Amino acid sequence: MRRRELLQFGGAALVPAALLAHGRASAADRAMQPGGRRLTQIGLQLSTVTRLMLQDFEGTLRQVAGIGYAQVEFSAMGLLGRPVEHVKQLMAEVGLQAPVGRVSPKLPADVMQMPREEAMRVFAERGQAKYLVENVKHALEDAQAFGQKVINLPALPPTAFGSLDQV
Repeated sequence: MRRRELLQFGGAALVPAALLAHGRASAADRAMQPGGRRLTQIGLQLSTVTRLMLQDFEGTLRQVAGIGYAQVEFSAMGLLGRPVEHVKQLMAEVGLQAPVGRVSPKLPADVMQMPREEAMRVFAERGQAKYLVENVKHALEDAQAFGQKVINLPALPPTAFGSLDQV
């Protein structure tokens, strides 16, 4: 499907939904009414601020909390080489929680001091399927420290399945 067809199809698919919703209060409208249901646990996926996290990990977490977020999920780069106890203490200090963990490569403590290209190379290397068991064990340790009951396992890159032995 070409882009134009996708946009036409997507736009056409929205028309019935708009017609059905016409004249009815939306969920957001109902939430604003007395007794309406409100979302109370809105979190931020930190992959949306990876560049900032790479520049100033602690400062970015402080800013995220400062604008009103109470929950975060760490990106595929995890804690960026920081000890889990340090991050846990910082998050408690600024009032953030990370209720969902993530399997991510265990990065060296000095990853933040590496040139960006080298850090990304290390990340790519440590994210390979051959490190999956080690990375899962590391994620379980972090999850236990954070009190997480759910861990997100992101997809492995297609290069991880180049042969039957790799699968």
